[in-house]
Amino acid sequence: MATAFSRLIMMGAEADPSSGISAYLTILTHRQYLISLATTVGLSLVVSLVAVAIAGIAGFFLARQRFLANPY
Repeated sequence: MATAFSRLIMMGAEADPSSGISAYLTILTHRQYLISLATTVGLSLVVSLVAVAIAGIAGFFLARQRFLANPY
C-alpha cells in the first residue's frame, strides 16, 4: 500500500512533456477534446443559469414577504 502511494507521489512530481503550449494546441485540434470542452462549457452555463434563476426567485420571495428580520 505504501509503495503504491509513494509511486503516485513520484509520478506527480515528474515533469510532464506534454505541458505548455502543446497541451493547449492538442485540446484545440483534437475532436474528442473539443467535444469534451464544449460539453463542459455548456453544462456549466446551464447550471449557472439555473442557479441564478433559483436565487432570483428566492430573492424576490424574501423581498416581498414580511417577517421579523425585515424592518420595513
